[in-house]
Amino acid sequence: MTAHFETADVHRAAAGDHAAFERLYRDHVGRIFALCVRMVDEQSAEELTQEVFIRAWSRLGTFKGQSQFGTCLHRLAVNHILSRRETQRKREARHSGDSLLARVMTPTRRSSEGLVGRYCGHHPRAVADSAGRHEGDRVSDQPPV
Repeated sequence: MTAHFETADVHRAAAGDHAAFERLYRDHVGRIFALCVRMVDEQSAEELTQEVFIRAWSRLGTFKGQSQFGTCLHRLAVNHILSRRETQRKREARHSGDSLLARVMTPTRRSSEGLVGRYCGHHPRAVADSAGRHEGDRVSDQPPV
C-alpha cells in the first residue's frame, strides 16, 4: 500500500470505517507481531499485538500524517511493550518484597526463630506485633513503622 492510500485509510478508519482499519491491520500485523516476539515471548506477543492495535484504533484521530502510519504504529508498539515490562517489573518487585517479609518473619527449618529473631533476639511474632503487623499481611497494606 502506498503512503497516500495508507494515510487515506487512516483518516477513513478514524472516521469509523472498519474496512479501512482492517486493511491497515492486515498490512501491519505481521511486522508488529514480529516486533513483539523479538521483545517478549511468543505467547505474550499475540496478546500485545492485539493491545497495540486496540490502542491504535483509539488514537487514530491523533495521527497527523507527519510520518508513515507504520512508523507511528511501530513506536506505539515499542512504547506499549516497554510500559508492560516496567509494570511487570514493579509487580514482581512488590511481590518479592512480600515474600522477603514472609521469609524474615517466619521460622526457618533450622530454627524456631525467623531471621529477625536470630539477629535481634526476639521471636518474629513479637516483632510483627510490636510493629503493628499481623501474619499474612502484605507490606504494602501496612502503615510505615
